[in-house]
Amino acid sequence: MNNKVVLKIVVICLAVFVVFGIIASIFIAQSIKDGLDGDGEFLISSREPFEYHKNDVFDLDGITKVNIITVSSDVTFYESEEQLEITLDCYGYTSTETVTLETEKIGSVINAKVKYPQMVFGNLNITDSQLRVGIPADYAQDIKISGVSSDVSMESFLKNSFAELEVGTVSGDINIYCTQVDTLDITTTSGNITSQETVLGKVLVNTTSGDVELSNIDSEDNYVNVNTVSGSVNLHYDVLCETHINTTSGDISLTMPEDSVMKLDFDSVSGDINGEYSTNSAGTYVNIDTVSGDLNMN
Repeated sequence: MNNKVVLKIVVICLAVFVVFGIIASIFIAQSIKDGLDGDGEFLISSREPFEYHKNDVFDLDGITKVNIITVSSDVTFYESEEQLEITLDCYGYTSTETVTLETEKIGSVINAKVKYPQMVFGNLNITDSQLRVGIPADYAQDIKISGVSSDVSMESFLKNSFAELEVGTVSGDINIYCTQVDTLDITTTSGNITSQETVLGKVLVNTTSGDVELSNIDSEDNYVNVNTVSGSVNLHYDVLCETHINTTSGDISLTMPEDSVMKLDFDSVSGDINGEYSTNSAGTYVNIDTVSGDLNMN
């Protein structure tokens, strides 16, 4: 191949490279322009706003479980009249699809899922997302909630006595405010966990740095198991029951009736025990395993 042919090939390649470079520059410039507001400030999301609203209603006859799946939508329960009402209100900006609510009834289970679009080049920015769940007072079966940053709360005191309430989240706070929960099963990383005026039966809590405050533990037949790393644990008993608490540095506070007698198994490296308590081998078994957390008893 002579030098002229080689030179021609090189020139053609350079020309193609330049053309593609110009096209890419125009595309990038337009993308940047699309991401600027009127003042020339760059927006994380597209300038196209969206509003999404959907309300689905179900009859709860024969339903034994309501399963709720979301990522960032806050979940709020309230008392509805006769049927289950699931409502999603979501606002934000998007350059592709919007968030949607998908619900279905499969046998004795109702599933509600907040679905997010699968985007490759799109842009989604959610400014507010609220999932409201209206539930009749006579529903006494299971509720399961799976989220990531979702707060879970009850708008006002619910008259429900749930068989099982299971919540799994990463950073969302969880606030339980109803008549009774036979089995409370919560897993979180940094979200705080609180129960108010709720009679609790079997309690299973796993968290990393979230604080835990539970009250109205009312029977010696109940069972409490709390695992945390740095979160504080505050338990208020109407009647002392078998309790297991495992923590690294979180302080532990147990509030019990004056006549409570425990069989205390306290294992700690540097944590102290504060307060007065009665203990003997026939008492209610309480196991505390900590590294540096203090145990305070009232």
